Amino acid sequence: MNIFNKHSIFYTLCFLIIFNFIFNQNLHNNIHISNNLNYQNLLIGIFIITIFSFNSYLKIADKKGWGQYVREEGLESHLKKTGTPTAAGWIFFVMSIVPLYIFLPNFLIEENILWVPLLAITIMFITGLLDDLYKINGKKEGLLARYRLLAQFLVGSLLGYYFLPWDLYTNLAVGFLLFGTAVNGINFTDGSDGLLAAVILATPIGLLMLYIVSQAMGVGFPIVGSKFIFILLGLLMLSWIPFNKHPAKLFMGETGSYTIGAIVGFIAIYSLQSEPMVTFLLLSVPVFQITTVVIQVFFYKKFGKRVFLMAPFHHHLEKKGWSENKIAYSAFFFQLFLTISLIGSVTY
Repeated sequence: MNIFNKHSIFYTLCFLIIFNFIFNQNLHNNIHISNNLNYQNLLIGIFIITIFSFNSYLKIADKKGWGQYVREEGLESHLKKTGTPTAAGWIFFVMSIVPLYIFLPNFLIEENILWVPLLAITIMFITGLLDDLYKINGKKEGLLARYRLLAQFLVGSLLGYYFLPWDLYTNLAVGFLLFGTAVNGINFTDGSDGLLAAVILATPIGLLMLYIVSQAMGVGFPIVGSKFIFILLGLLMLSWIPFNKHPAKLFMGETGSYTIGAIVGFIAIYSLQSEPMVTFLLLSVPVFQITTVVIQVFFYKKFGKRVFLMAPFHHHLEKKGWSENKIAYSAFFFQLFLTISLIGSVTY
């Protein structure tokens, strides 16, 4: 199966940008996982294993019939996606997050609170997995919304308690707000082929490009603590795009969107005080997606009219005749431009 097809130039370019950074830049001077395994080996191993795992899962899911149900009230063009294998997002967790926390015990945070983000991601992974299993077994609505919201509240409050600097109630409220925004916004963004990967991939690509330029110019670069996780996110999304670009061969399902949402939510909360621009960049599209849904529901209930042809916004564009590829590429370059312009203005 030629998963890269005509888009191979784009994938190769992204791949080279990221791996040029891994091999030629110095993320952390003294990170060594063991005597013969360092962080470069771990990242490369995660990337390769993840791609092969997606490919293997695609073959198994096709044979087992683990397809996704597409709501009839949704876009007519999406009805043909019914039966596409779903729940592939478990691979993000098993093949990358687990090894990350096994081999990098001092990654980003102090070892004595390592369990906090690990527990957060695990809870959301399980929540998403349960939702997907319900759907695969014929329960169209999946896990009840109250349970999904409860999981988001508990995890967001936990992260806010440990990583935000204000009083207790403010930390809990802000943590829940940021985390819920990340998880639900990313879940909305995953509604179009290739869109989520394009949006998330653009931010680490932009940051790495700026970092390389700043090193060449001898200019200090403000983003320090989160570079490793951005590379990991970039590689995860790069491994996912070939299977989810239009027409999608796999869906990550809630298992994937909740896992990725939990990672993004953790970074957003962790970066809020020291690197608020990172929080803004990561949540810009999720916030926009949620806002379009809120506006649509409010105006319809209040005035009986719709502001958009369909919400969230990428469905509005599809109704306007945009292809899913056009939406994904447009979102990628918009997010890339936003990243370079905002961080570049701070750096230079």
